[in-house]
Amino acid sequence: MTAPSSYNHVPLITIHILIDCFSENLAVFRSISGLTYVYVLPRLVLSNGNNKQIDVTRARIFLTLNALLASCLFFSKQEFTDAVLLRYRHPIKGLPKTCACSKPNSIDHALSCAKGGFTDLRHNQIRDMEAKLMEEVCKDVRTEPKLSPLTGETFRLRSTNTQPDARLDISARGIWNTMEKTFFDVRVFHDGNASNSGPIDTVFHKHEQEKKRVYNDRVIQVEKATFTPLVFSTSGAMGKEATTLHKRLVSLISQKRGTPYSETMSHVRRKLRFSILRTTLAAIRGYRGKPTDWSDDINSDINIIPHEGQFY
Repeated sequence: MTAPSSYNHVPLITIHILIDCFSENLAVFRSISGLTYVYVLPRLVLSNGNNKQIDVTRARIFLTLNALLASCLFFSKQEFTDAVLLRYRHPIKGLPKTCACSKPNSIDHALSCAKGGFTDLRHNQIRDMEAKLMEEVCKDVRTEPKLSPLTGETFRLRSTNTQPDARLDISARGIWNTMEKTFFDVRVFHDGNASNSGPIDTVFHKHEQEKKRVYNDRVIQVEKATFTPLVFSTSGAMGKEATTLHKRLVSLISQKRGTPYSETMSHVRRKLRFSILRTTLAAIRGYRGKPTDWSDDINSDINIIPHEGQFY
């Protein structure tokens, strides 16, 4: 498939499309001077045949992304196609039938399987992005801060983490008050799992409460700080606590930069959902086999002693 001739000289396309037909060949990518451009057929169809307009809000923000104006955030051809197929729950071709963990493979399994480290990658990507946002407007921002050791303290809930090496994902001062310290812990769950069935608000509340039962009492009593669980789903949505935090962060960032609140919020949401979507796509097609053992080659190279030679 080739791009329509009228698109050949268009450097960038923002996607606003009406769904009334569906095709796998929905995008053409061309690389010009190292930049990737996205071309999308103007009309697509859903498998159920119902005509309706695309909802481009919230988790679907990548569909309206102006790639150059948004810090050059864009997908490869494979990633973009997979992202749209994933969004509308269409089959993604070319996936192995069996996972490296020996279980039957599927999209839901790939987004939950710990083998290969993709769940950690997804978690760490969000943690680092949130910490970077806080560094702009907060003080004493740290990732994986260690909690103070306990000296006989008791807690109301038995589920409270009392391990001496307990850590949280982020800590920062100045989120809610100037000197108040706040701890954050990130969780990204896959909303396609059976354990996450039910109303989405209820599922988010469940995950937030699980985090609070483990850390809230210890942070309040020992650290004399506050605790905020940051819960996200693989579809790009976020829980109530994370939403409140981002509103506060965006307010502080927009005041510091002198930019409109709406533009700043759009920028933050765009980067966040791109991060989640990229790691989600990586988990679907990522390699989960055994890593190659290069130790013998490395050791043999280190022991090589160069000698003078003659060239003829």
